[in-house]
Amino acid sequence: MLEKGLGHGTIEFLKTIWYPAVGNFNHLFPEWEVRDFGNRYRYLDLAYRPSGSKGCIEIHGYRSHARDIEAWRFKDLCMKQAYLCLDEWMFLPIEDEALRFARGRMRTFTVAELAEHLNRSNRQSRRILEKLVQSHEVVVVDSKMRYRTFVAVANDL
Repeated sequence: MLEKGLGHGTIEFLKTIWYPAVGNFNHLFPEWEVRDFGNRYRYLDLAYRPSGSKGCIEIHGYRSHARDIEAWRFKDLCMKQAYLCLDEWMFLPIEDEALRFARGRMRTFTVAELAEHLNRSNRQSRRILEKLVQSHEVVVVDSKMRYRTFVAVANDL
């Protein structure tokens, strides 16, 4: 799967989050084609289909989903997710939820607090935070201690 020309963000997600957390790529399909509730063909970055369930993982890169996007494309992406939800697809936004958690804090937080919130291991939560630190969405506040604390970067929007 990693050698089929997937995008950089998808490969990084698979290497740093999915594989360490799950340990395999069973039931995971890249560029999965579906017909949405509006009868349009859509392509999911990753579809997770164990026992016929409908799990969707979209890798939202800053360039393709925020910085360089035109208004019509933004609306289309919103409709894509809305239509897929109507067709009972479940979105799996672990990083988005971690960022929402960080931004909702009025204070610094630890890996253990995030792990408890996400119901994930400290190891997986640490990997998610490392990625958010690399993308400058979260910063390390106290790196001198063994147990670091983090805070979300102020959102300009």
